[in-house]
Amino acid sequence: MCQKNKIKISVIVPVFNAQNTISKCLDSLINQSLLDIEIICVNDGSSDNSLKILQEYKNKDVRIRVVNQENSGVAIAKNMALTLAKGEFIGFLDSDDWVSLNFYESLYNVASQYDADIAVSSILKYYSEYQIETLLDYSDINIYEKTSEKLEVAQIPKFNYIWNKIYRRSMLLENNITFPISNMYEDAVFTLKAITLLEKMVTVPQGIYYYFDNNNSLTKSSKNLRKDFLISCRYVRNFIEEHNLSWKFLNLYPYYQKDSIKICGLPILIIKRNFVQDKLYLFGIIKIGDIFHKKRY
Repeated sequence: MCQKNKIKISVIVPVFNAQNTISKCLDSLINQSLLDIEIICVNDGSSDNSLKILQEYKNKDVRIRVVNQENSGVAIAKNMALTLAKGEFIGFLDSDDWVSLNFYESLYNVASQYDADIAVSSILKYYSEYQIETLLDYSDINIYEKTSEKLEVAQIPKFNYIWNKIYRRSMLLENNITFPISNMYEDAVFTLKAITLLEKMVTVPQGIYYYFDNNNSLTKSSKNLRKDFLISCRYVRNFIEEHNLSWKFLNLYPYYQKDSIKICGLPILIIKRNFVQDKLYLFGIIKIGDIFHKKRY
């Protein structure tokens, strides 16, 4: 078990109505080959048996900490956990996903060996035991320090994922990197900041993150998703301006360049995102585009 002040990785797990998946998620954590971890589970006002299951796991493993809050959103849940974390590195795990049993040991060992601030793993997208898709696959250990290279190798913004990575906690604190509140696209903003401001990134061929394609996990309306996406666009533009970054980075974020386009002088919105489809219509009549949104929680 991890000893006080000897925690290598703090794993943050935001939880909302995850009674059907949280056990598999936590089983993959408590059986990690790396023992020196803490597991911070933030129950965000679940109305099912999630909190009960979390308490049962806490009673079995002293490394698990359970925080219970009123439903406030995933960003607040993760920010709360960040203030509590004590590990040398921070990791995130969605409550319907799981990781290979060597996942955190592999990332930690490589990050430590090369003095990296971020370590990135491969991702398998899991639909069922008969249908698995490789999203990211790193076959070698490689080190990257240029921002453009880090964004390209991590395939940002195509995969704005926080959870297939570990981040050096001291660097997150030093650069004041947290999640924007009331925004369903908070991971995109966090990932851009972390990969840009944390100096050295390393890819890790060992260890796999299993991302479960849970189509039932959406928690916001299409109207709110569109609003949140525009907010994230502004976060990205403001971040680039504030840090005097080259505007060439917006070539990697083509849909962040403008909030909208115009047809016949009328502003409309065409956004493309991954996974869940929502149609947009001009005056409610003519279909003009699609929104794709990754699952929440």
